[in-house]
Amino acid sequence: MPASLSEAPERPAVSWLGQDDTLGQTEMRIRTAHANHMGYPYNLAFSSEGLQRFSGYLINNLGDPYSGSHYASEVCGLERQVVSWFERLWECDSPAFWGSVGASGTEGNLWALYLGREALPDAILLHSDEAHYSIPRQPAS
Repeated sequence: MPASLSEAPERPAVSWLGQDDTLGQTEMRIRTAHANHMGYPYNLAFSSEGLQRFSGYLINNLGDPYSGSHYASEVCGLERQVVSWFERLWECDSPAFWGSVGASGTEGNLWALYLGREALPDAILLHSDEAHYSIPRQPAS
């Protein structure tokens, strides 16, 4: 290990557009997969055109969207609107509803199991072998 940063070996330059165009190969693989998609339950019939203006920003809603975030680039207001849309869709007529937007089923399962464990700390989690793969991987405490 070098004694100082000035003695560190020089790193080779990284090229994003060389012969090994990993980003281009990844894009082509995803384009092909989407064009021939059958199976896993997600919807490819959407347009992200209206969201393109946010693509250059790191956005992170840390914590509860109803209490705000200490992260300056949060979009808690948008998250609350999404939850409100689902409340209307599912005809939830009580003002006591709360929700958040997750990135995946696995994240939703993690959150649900966490909330269940906090509410019922002595409960035992039972699940079949057909449960989502994330369920049996959850820690007991």
